[in-house]
Amino acid sequence: MKSMNTCTQCKSQFQITDQDRAFYRKIDVPEPKLCPDCRKQRRLTWRNEYNFYSRKCDLCGKATVSLFSQDKPYKVYCYDCWWSEKYNPIQYGREFDFSRPFFEQFRELQLAVPRLALFNSQQQNAEYLNHARNNKNCHMVYICFNSENILYTRKSILSKDIVDSTNLLTNCELVYSGVNCETCYNCKYIRYCVKCSDSMFLIDCRNCQNCFGCVGLRNKQYCWFNEQLTKDEYTERLAQFHQGSWTSVEEYKNRFEQHALKFPRMHSYFINCTDSVGDELTHCKSCVYCYDLMESEDVTYFETGEYLKDCMDGYGAGQKNVSTELLYEVHGIIGGMKQFCNMCYGGYLLQYCDLCQNSENCFGCVGLKSNKFCIFNQQYEENEYMALRGKIIAHMKRTGEYGEFFPAAISPFCYNESNAQDYFPLAKDAVDAKGLRWQENLPGTYGQETIKMADVPDDILDIDVDMYVGKILACKDCRKNYKLIPQELQFYKRVLIPIPRQCPKCRYDARMGLQNPRKLWHRQCMCSLKGHGHHIDGAQCANQFETTYAPERPEKVFCEQCYQAEVV
Repeated sequence: MKSMNTCTQCKSQFQITDQDRAFYRKIDVPEPKLCPDCRKQRRLTWRNEYNFYSRKCDLCGKATVSLFSQDKPYKVYCYDCWWSEKYNPIQYGREFDFSRPFFEQFRELQLAVPRLALFNSQQQNAEYLNHARNNKNCHMVYICFNSENILYTRKSILSKDIVDSTNLLTNCELVYSGVNCETCYNCKYIRYCVKCSDSMFLIDCRNCQNCFGCVGLRNKQYCWFNEQLTKDEYTERLAQFHQGSWTSVEEYKNRFEQHALKFPRMHSYFINCTDSVGDELTHCKSCVYCYDLMESEDVTYFETGEYLKDCMDGYGAGQKNVSTELLYEVHGIIGGMKQFCNMCYGGYLLQYCDLCQNSENCFGCVGLKSNKFCIFNQQYEENEYMALRGKIIAHMKRTGEYGEFFPAAISPFCYNESNAQDYFPLAKDAVDAKGLRWQENLPGTYGQETIKMADVPDDILDIDVDMYVGKILACKDCRKNYKLIPQELQFYKRVLIPIPRQCPKCRYDARMGLQNPRKLWHRQCMCSLKGHGHHIDGAQCANQFETTYAPERPEKVFCEQCYQAEVV
């Protein structure tokens, strides 16, 4: 049974199912007051992935790369200082005041406890990384694990030699402009591909080699815009394409996008999934309203995670071989049994904790490191902790705070610094009207270019790498300056990529635009082709589904049955 509730923020109606209620009872929390979109927007105000600043560590004074601008009102420590024994987060402990709201007091604790400059560890020659671990020779990368030679990329796992890509998983290598790909090698301008190599301009191809401008292929070689060629014919056509030329690449990009509209798309991009609703799911079961998940089960309203089980409402969680279950209203989590938490890696049984690492049985704490039975960073005996925790929860229920994630108003980041601006863009006046903060000076310079774009050769073959190292350009779209770094230019020369005419952020935005929105529409399969068996030839298939393809979009969207009949 479903019931409709009214969101207290946007006033829209949203449903709560019996299955949702069973989960809320399991973790003993009240039903949410906000609709799923408003809950997601609130969580994302706590995530700054890619805005980096230079500031001094407030403990050692060393210049460091940080997510926090120098004017932020926090103590910010570099990685070494934050993890050292030079300070103890328990020293900031304080009594809870039952005459005041919880979040008001929590904000004061936030301002007192040092924050970590960046969320990364075990890096080698990799300074500008965030949400990253165990990487080498990387630059301007977000969500990166066990990877090497990665530049200007969002989410790389077990991959190598990747530039300007998004969601490259497990052993991708030598890829440029890849979006949601797995185990691909020596490919450029590809989306939603698995086990493809030596190919360019592909969408949803699997186990294909030496293919160009193709959509929906399986186990193919030497195909050109979905036409089967001989090896010699393919080699001859490829030789006519000037890979290193900006003009030529743009021409073929436009041609490919028009060609791609001739072919059906499956309603959602799933790999080995059952009973799931959402998009970009891999090896998932019973994941509903979820996006960018892998190896997860019984998850609802979650995005960007792996190895999750029995969780709701979150962004960025999970790790292989770590039990991650019973998460609710969380952001940036490893370890299970956590609710209303932000950036808490390791440990379990946490509620309303921010930046608490390897800790357990804590409530309302900030910046703990391997602590137990703490409330507001003050240490208690177990029985004292349990009793006080219960009293504070009762107090929060009376004030209407319990059951809700941290308010956007106390996020460490301004709205336009956060990922909320990517998913729910707002103008400054709208942000001001919500009582949120706006960052007037985002990182970047303008008007400092050392070479004009008109003077940059069209073809990378005509560029002397040594002469262009450190050159500063102006983005053709936003006019922000960007610098060409040595490893970037070497990669372009190696794989024949023209000098980009956009800054890294505009390239990032363009790639994100190639992914469907994180929103679902109820639609009917558009297929009326012959020979599918489950519908009459020439008549529209009756199957219906939830899809991230909006009805007004030009793509032909098929149900799984019809799609598999066409591409396999």
